[in-house]
Amino acid sequence: MHRWVVANKFLKKGTQKIPNMKLDEQNFYYCGVSNEKVNVACPSKPPSIHFNSEFNFRSITNHELFNAWKFFKKKQSTGSDQLGLAAQMLNLTISYPPVTDYLTYLVNRSFSENTFPTKFKVSAITPVPKVPNPTNPSQFRPVASQATLAKLTERCAYDQLIKYIDDNNIFYKNQFGFRKGHSCENAMLALINFIQQQIDKGNICLLVALDLSKAFDVIVREFFLTKLGWYGINPEWFRSCLTGRCQYVKGDNGMMSVVMETKRGCPQGSVNGPLIFSIYINDLPLVIQHCLTFLFADDTQLCISGKPNQLEQMKKNLVEDLMSTLDWMTKNGMTLNVHKTQLIVLGNAYNVSQIGQISLEVNDSIIVSRDSLKSLGLTIDSKLK
Repeated sequence: MHRWVVANKFLKKGTQKIPNMKLDEQNFYYCGVSNEKVNVACPSKPPSIHFNSEFNFRSITNHELFNAWKFFKKKQSTGSDQLGLAAQMLNLTISYPPVTDYLTYLVNRSFSENTFPTKFKVSAITPVPKVPNPTNPSQFRPVASQATLAKLTERCAYDQLIKYIDDNNIFYKNQFGFRKGHSCENAMLALINFIQQQIDKGNICLLVALDLSKAFDVIVREFFLTKLGWYGINPEWFRSCLTGRCQYVKGDNGMMSVVMETKRGCPQGSVNGPLIFSIYINDLPLVIQHCLTFLFADDTQLCISGKPNQLEQMKKNLVEDLMSTLDWMTKNGMTLNVHKTQLIVLGNAYNVSQIGQISLEVNDSIIVSRDSLKSLGLTIDSKLK
């Protein structure tokens, strides 16, 4: 059972209704950050990225279509999507040859023509309250859903693209997000294992957990298409998939807001959204010279180690990497929230007590170390207890 279902069950948290007259206001708020003007030019290809391989989507078989459908978790859902189709309806008919043949034809035509159907580009947003009795849009969490056939087509695309990425070792070695054999747990184990090894050597570690502001909502789609080309991936299918994206907010009794277009960001609730973001941020570690980088989607940690008597040099190197990160964020249309970025000193009890609290000055802001920080759902304290 999904963790939110469990949480809501124990908290007895029911769905809170939104006045239908405010649906347009809600949608305008959600679209705001995704429609901000881009004021920077597309970043240049890093010299270290060079691929001779070439990727284009190929036709799929009926068997591959079935395999893509297997990944869907809510096959028994009876609610109609944006196209009026219930997942349960498709689940009951997908093995019927005329249906299978048509769906395979639909996906293959999308791939051969590098065209993502316009009706597949509409997201339905359900606002979920973050606080009791919310009164403004910021107090709701927007949960996006995509049409079932759109997700099926995307899953077929994902299966081909992720194989190419894995076969060509495109992802940074410590990129743990949304990859087979990688997980949030793997990311934390790799990070903690590295820190523990350094502590065993008598070293200390400075760990920074970066806070990326609305990361998924602000990526520049044209930059993403350019980055696909860096890795030998034909961007044209994704160009169609990301152009003309729009969304509406669902209300009560079938009410809905006006449909609004979004010009930036990963399509929320889509199959490929997380993969798009992982590709977008994949070149960030290339600008970091001194720290080891750990990535899990928009959760990013920088870790530097050394002897306690090297603390000042470690701080200097860490600030250099943070400034490089800020520069990368600016060039890629993203924002690093320095005020919410966390810092911690890790080591054995003696070293940690001798060093005490430290601070870093980054871009006129001060980051002060703390006794513990939260990263990927895990609370880490200075002695790894």
